[in-house]
Amino acid sequence: MTIRELKKATIKTYKDGDRSLGDLWSGEVSDCFDNILNYRDTTEVDKDILEEIRRAEDTLGDIADGMVDVYQSYFNLSSLLKWYNENIALSSYADDAIKELGADTLWKILSGGQYLYFNEALHITLDAIKETVENEELAEKAEAQEDAEIKEAMDKVKKGK
Repeated sequence: MTIRELKKATIKTYKDGDRSLGDLWSGEVSDCFDNILNYRDTTEVDKDILEEIRRAEDTLGDIADGMVDVYQSYFNLSSLLKWYNENIALSSYADDAIKELGADTLWKILSGGQYLYFNEALHITLDAIKETVENEELAEKAEAQEDAEIKEAMDKVKKGK
């Protein structure tokens, strides 16, 4: 399986699953995926990448921090306001920034809310990645078991002749 195939399967897993954050769309899942697993699309998923997925939980806060509009400038304030304007439900994250992060200026409230959103979106995406990998591993094991059963049956037929 390549990174591209894992990404497609992860987006499908997210869409098909019961997710608590209903306002994530495929593009955001894709962006979060790219931030969690920063590899070329053609890279084969190997044991090192699988281990990275298992350990990714520890780095999501840093990744979310890197996704936030952090520079205090007119352009970035405008960008943050536009981000909130795209979906009014995102304003609840600004409220959470006050409660959870103690944000006390407009900039800290807006960027803190964006951080909380990205952190949650990354966790949801990572859960979908893990679920996808687990399903793929289970499918591979089932296929290997089926192959072994077919081989065993064929061996019995050969011995019976």
